[in-house]
Amino acid sequence: MDTGTTHNVSASLAMGGVFVALTATFILFGMNLGQFNSYRVMFPNDRKRVKVMVRSVFVLDVAHTCFCVALIYMYLVRWHGNEARMSYIHWTTAVSAAFQNATLSVVQGASVYKLWLLSERSKIVAVAALLTILRTAFGYASDTLMPMKNVWSNYRDDRIARTIILVSLSCSFADDAFITASLAYYLHRKRTGMRGTEYIIRIVTLYAINFGALTMLTSLSALLSFLLYENSILFGGLVELSTK
Repeated sequence: MDTGTTHNVSASLAMGGVFVALTATFILFGMNLGQFNSYRVMFPNDRKRVKVMVRSVFVLDVAHTCFCVALIYMYLVRWHGNEARMSYIHWTTAVSAAFQNATLSVVQGASVYKLWLLSERSKIVAVAALLTILRTAFGYASDTLMPMKNVWSNYRDDRIARTIILVSLSCSFADDAFITASLAYYLHRKRTGMRGTEYIIRIVTLYAINFGALTMLTSLSALLSFLLYENSILFGGLVELSTK
């Protein structure tokens, strides 16, 4: 009886923050949809590989959003009022996390490639590539453990799962910070002093820093929430949010 009560309290504390974060992802999905349509209109003659990448990210984002909706429907509609069920890990959670990792792989891979070009093929880009590979690999490992542990408290308290999650979140923050700082540095070096070129580089630099900083802060928030709130899985919702 006591064990069930503990799971109920843990589930209630954990899922509330996750649902709030998932709701925010729907807003960002609408923004992504608008950006995708704008890209199609403004750059119809863009390179084929760029078009493939953009469309791949959009398809993955749609799939991720659909499974987030399914997750919320399961917990808030099908399992509404059933506190015992709230402590279980439904399969839609693992699938949505897998699509999140897939999206992340494409986006971060593109960022690493862009950094490689800007740095004129500098070997330092290998650091970003390694961090991206690690965060993706440990992210998929974390997703695989979800259905195996079955219950949120088991997943959160398992030593192997905790280690995998900690490495994944740490690599995510380090990767975002490294790529953002490197892009800002190499874009700054590209400045020529010419008015037209200078304006474009400033805009691109501000874009890279602002969006990179937002992603970095979200990754840091996920890491801190994992370390500070041991009875919560809020970090999972923040990871889902950072993908957008």
